[in-house]
Amino acid sequence: MVLDTKGGLRGGEGLDPLIVSQIGSAGTYRLLHAILRIARDGERIDEWEEKAARSALTRALMQFEGGRAPTMSDLLPLLGDVDAEELNGSESARDRLHQAGLGVRFTLEGLLEEYGGLLDGDTSKEVALTGKLTSFDISQLPGEGPSSHVVRAIGNQWMLGRLRADPGWQTTCINEEGWDMVQGPTAHLLKSNQKLSRGLGLSNVFVFHKGADIPADSPGRTVISEAQSIYIFRQDRQEDADWAVQTFGFDSSTAETLQNLAPGHFVFKYGSVPETHVQHVRSSIEVSLTDTDEGMRGDGDQGAA
Repeated sequence: MVLDTKGGLRGGEGLDPLIVSQIGSAGTYRLLHAILRIARDGERIDEWEEKAARSALTRALMQFEGGRAPTMSDLLPLLGDVDAEELNGSESARDRLHQAGLGVRFTLEGLLEEYGGLLDGDTSKEVALTGKLTSFDISQLPGEGPSSHVVRAIGNQWMLGRLRADPGWQTTCINEEGWDMVQGPTAHLLKSNQKLSRGLGLSNVFVFHKGADIPADSPGRTVISEAQSIYIFRQDRQEDADWAVQTFGFDSSTAETLQNLAPGHFVFKYGSVPETHVQHVRSSIEVSLTDTDEGMRGDGDQGAA
């Protein structure tokens, strides 16, 4: 996966060399599994589809071992291709595995057809993702559909590979509008990787607006409830204020405070220390850097029609 010169994201289903070499085939399969579920709107895949996907991925990695990392296009022909000796020679089982592989193939083909410019090649050689600051701008991706979920999942696995390839750094990963990371298949991927964060020196930061909108059964709820540093700005809705109080163990009176916070004020809590009302005072440089209202004001427009 890479940020290209037009600001778009390109990659080969996330099988970037940094991912394959550092998180191994098991981690790469977890990514493939997450992408499949994302493409199917969260629907689980059965054990036959899992077997077909694992088998195809294993063969793809073996075919390209020592060379470039395989792309989704390399993987597709192997889905549904069953070895004659597989499954102890059972013809009915081989046929079932073949059908399962074709189902996975059709799902990924549909993803490629719809988002060809996003997932249709290997990582571009002219762009290096080895700097100390890396930013993926996905604001131009459609809000509906699986594209942003897929990119976040790939980015998360790329980051794990990056940290393992160059250890010893303290890293902060900021997920703006982090809804995609705390619900659906991506949340399962995040939860499984979260336990590795301490050993890798990784601090995850999630920014989102209404915690009450996160599904109650989402694994992302666990990730959020275990947060050590909590910053809550004004919550206009009573249900959102109550959610924050219940989730983070605030005093019950804090719900009213959250509903009446002035701009630039927030409630902060760290670990078991009681929450504190804080005012964020910004310098003139910070005000300029964090101004996101240009489009609303029409700054830079040549004139109104």
